[in-house]
Amino acid sequence: MAYSDDLLKLNAAAAVTQALSTIQADSADAEQNLRQSLETGDNATAAMEMRRLADLQSQTQYLTGAVGGQQQQQSQSQYTQAEAQWLQRNPSIANDPRKMAEVVGAAQHLMARGYNRNSPEYIAALDTVAGNHRHSGDAELTPDGVLEICKSKYGAVTPDEYNAGVNRLMQEKRLGVRK
Repeated sequence: MAYSDDLLKLNAAAAVTQALSTIQADSADAEQNLRQSLETGDNATAAMEMRRLADLQSQTQYLTGAVGGQQQQQSQSQYTQAEAQWLQRNPSIANDPRKMAEVVGAAQHLMARGYNRNSPEYIAALDTVAGNHRHSGDAELTPDGVLEICKSKYGAVTPDEYNAGVNRLMQEKRLGVRK
């Protein structure tokens, strides 16, 4: 599946999660209002709150069906914000089914051990499983990582200086000066 499709699914899942959270709070409010109206004998308000609860329940069913076409546990069907950011920083892993399967398996083990899915420790453990540590040959190479490498080897290099060098190298390759 394409990376952009994964991002769309992540964003949709996050929106559904937020909507379901709001619906849950609204349902609690409607239940409290229903209980109060029944205690006071206000049947008109009780009927309105019953309709509101029915609407909220149908919205919940619709939204849970929109995520994957079937009702699933929230922790299995959606990524947390930290996980989504991690996937955005690691597109090669998101696009590699084998690597992604390794990461998902590790994530399930970490959750079983009680790790918070948004904690830095959890994300660091995912990085370790994925081989994303500084000296790994498989580590994801980001622009910031390239600048860090340049700084450690040649002194301070700004992003503009680095980009100018890359552009010059590409131009020299097009002209046949470099291979």
